[in-house]
Amino acid sequence: DGELLEREEASLEIIRRAEQNPNIQAVISADKGLEYGEVVKIIDLVKQSGINTFALNIEREKAVAAKE
Repeated sequence: DGELLEREEASLEIIRRAEQNPNIQAVISADKGLEYGEVVKIIDLVKQSGINTFALNIEREKAVAAKE
């Protein structure tokens, strides 16, 4: 829901939501300045909490218009 949570709080919330909806999908968003390893830790947290379906929300760079 866009809230910032500590790792333990996040884990408990993910478990709670997975129990409420077994078909839930996580959408993981991260600032592009966040190290890759930290994103992997978040993915692991989601999977360990019982959610196996997830998507990564990425921000694509704007395409530069080709010069004629």
